[in-house]
Amino acid sequence: MAAGFRVTGELFTLESTCDESFVRETAWCLEETFGAYRRHIGIRKQSPKMKIYLLADRDEYVSFQTRRPRCASPYACRGPQTRSSWNARSTSGNGRTTRR
Repeated sequence: MAAGFRVTGELFTLESTCDESFVRETAWCLEETFGAYRRHIGIRKQSPKMKIYLLADRDEYVSFQTRRPRCASPYACRGPQTRSSWNARSTSGNGRTTRR
């Protein structure tokens, strides 16, 4: 990733190549969002900090994606839902979801 900024919050680490004011505003919004989750939902266990990447343009994004490991975590490798779980439900003509 090109030179940029890193902000470490209580529950996240934000790395960005955007301009400083935008990174500060984004970090503030993330702190507010995670704080609201903590207040209203609660945190049951201590988990590792979430890594958030905020890139300035599409070229940086493409470069980042090609250099990044394919499966950074076991959760990133799960992929889309299996076909069988999608086939378990369908919509009828009236827009309601029905079980097959």
